[in-house]
Amino acid sequence: MEASPDLKLLPVRYPKAKVLFLPLINTSVPVYEGNFRLLQDAVVSADRTFIGSVTEAKTITLKGTLFYQACDIVKCYAPEIRCLLGCASNATGGEKISRCDSA
Repeated sequence: MEASPDLKLLPVRYPKAKVLFLPLINTSVPVYEGNFRLLQDAVVSADRTFIGSVTEAKTITLKGTLFYQACDIVKCYAPEIRCLLGCASNATGGEKISRCDSA
């Protein structure tokens, strides 16, 4: 996720990966299979100016980039990049991030 003056981003938490050995390049890589989630908590700023601006209508936009590569039993595909955009309204704590309408 991209840094913001309104948020402190904590480290991304990854699920436990399966380690796959690739003999052709003599290396081991972490592999995630099936459905999984990457989690990252964000702490909302306690700055008085920011807190004073938080209203029912206040929306915090979160932007980020996901880099990944998919493989199947036969081959690995070219790495891909996806832009992520999420929104949190009335950031009072514990809200889940939803897709922004403009995403």
